[in-house]
Amino acid sequence: MGQKVNPHGLRVGVIKNWDSRWFAKDEVFGDTLVSDYKLRKYLKEKLQGAGVPKIEIERDANRVKVFIHCAKPGVVIGRGGTEIEKLRLSLEKMIGKSVALNIVEVKAPDMNAQLVAENIAQQLEKRISHRRAMKNSMARAMRAGAVATGAGLTIKTFAGYLPLIPVKETASVVEALKDANESTGNKYNVDIPEEVRHSTGSTDYGDVANIMPTIQFGTGGYKGVLHNPDVMPTDEYLAYVMTAKVFALAGYKLLKNGGEYAKAMLDSYEAVMTRDEYIKYMDSMMGEEHIDMQPLPLLDEQK
Repeated sequence: MGQKVNPHGLRVGVIKNWDSRWFAKDEVFGDTLVSDYKLRKYLKEKLQGAGVPKIEIERDANRVKVFIHCAKPGVVIGRGGTEIEKLRLSLEKMIGKSVALNIVEVKAPDMNAQLVAENIAQQLEKRISHRRAMKNSMARAMRAGAVATGAGLTIKTFAGYLPLIPVKETASVVEALKDANESTGNKYNVDIPEEVRHSTGSTDYGDVANIMPTIQFGTGGYKGVLHNPDVMPTDEYLAYVMTAKVFALAGYKLLKNGGEYAKAMLDSYEAVMTRDEYIKYMDSMMGEEHIDMQPLPLLDEQK
């Protein structure tokens, strides 16, 4: 997963132009490159509310041209052009050269990958549900794409799985794993994590874990990718018998001594939502939207 290359580099000179267009000798190349980086960083921070996905820079001997692509040109220009003039003067002071600013409007911000990603990030920073943020952003992007191409669109939204919530009290399963392994003469390795952390995975088990305490364990004895037809057992005793032993022993240890372990687990668990809240939340994530096919304005004009 770490061997990816940004496709922008492969497209420059074919369907895309350079974002920085200038020539410099070796002795000043590094300084000029750093100057471009600082300029872009300053503009991105200064114009955070304008939706700036791209900044192009052209340089000649005495002048720098900056093309600011933005979704909200009015924020950059300001009333009567006051804001853009202030911005131009601050850039001239920063780089020590004459600066010309050009504003390029992004006409379809919902179809711009950079702006969509930044919008999702801003929603997450405001503690908006990641599911709702992704759902809304994807729906807007598909809607904008359908309108731009004159296509029809049906968006069906289904509720996904919730993240796994680990419990703090896991003594019952830990003892069950160790006892089951002892019955084999400690044939297998038992890996007990020092700290049970929140998992980024999402399954139906995660949904249950948000309502009631759950414990998850895993056993080996197989090869292949889970949930695929190519999964094959390599150690049938470990895959089948040991797993059944752990289940049975864990249930026994939870209930023995008047349910001591079960009570400790319940006391240490804090439900994220009640059953009714879970149903309401899942229902709120379901939806369907339909957009009829619309002829493109250009085709209407030709008729």
